[in-house]
Amino acid sequence: MALSTACGNKHAAADSAESNLTVKEITWEDSIAVNDCTAKSEVSVAYPADGNQALLDSTRLWIAQTLMTTIPVDTAAVDTTFSSKALADGEKLVADAGKRFLTEADNDFRSFDSNDGFSFNYGYQAEINKGFSTDSVVTFNSSTYIYTGGAHGATLVNGATFRTSDGAVLGYEIFNPNALPELTQMVKDALSKQYFEGDDDFKMEDALIIDPQDFRLPANPPYFTDKGVTFIYQQYEIACYAAGLPTCTLPYADIAPLLLPAYRPLLP
Repeated sequence: MALSTACGNKHAAADSAESNLTVKEITWEDSIAVNDCTAKSEVSVAYPADGNQALLDSTRLWIAQTLMTTIPVDTAAVDTTFSSKALADGEKLVADAGKRFLTEADNDFRSFDSNDGFSFNYGYQAEINKGFSTDSVVTFNSSTYIYTGGAHGATLVNGATFRTSDGAVLGYEIFNPNALPELTQMVKDALSKQYFEGDDDFKMEDALIIDPQDFRLPANPPYFTDKGVTFIYQQYEIACYAAGLPTCTLPYADIAPLLLPAYRPLLP
């Protein structure tokens, strides 16, 4: 009976986790051709559809801001404030993001002198998915690829973890400030072993474009996954382009002692 009860509670917790937030898959794509140049825009988002209002507002806002600030425009001119009414219309938000890229591409193409024979093929692909979740937290993951000419495009990968009870985004504030130096060293060691070890092309010391003594935590906060807390560096943040997106995951058991007491119950 005890075993049966334990299994029943575990199943109930899993059901509770899934009921915290449901999503609706929204996709949008279009393309333009101007002056022998083309641009294609594709956006796919698992958009929050149902759940407690605080969590809905918080996750929707993060998605909207992520979409708008990863498009190659002057971000200072991008309005990243959204009303609750605007956030409720996921279809329009997704379409607006895709259209914004095409508008910028159109402006570029029309500025080119046709006599110069420019022929560019721009591309924008954005995907946001609902990832790891429990009854206490839910993670959303974002991946964006942008190409606007040159030798290669740019890839941005990010994630954010939200507390389900109130929609709070969990950033570095969940850690004891005094533990940040230890956390930084743990990430550095894990990165060397998990990401660079065994790579014949790039050892960590060869790939870094910063002084190893100045090693720092990623600019974007870490996020929860099924294996632990994941830390990811963007292209050129600490390493050369060819090194990709240096990433590592610290097990929850290793992370727990570094957290402030109020956040430890959120760990799986």
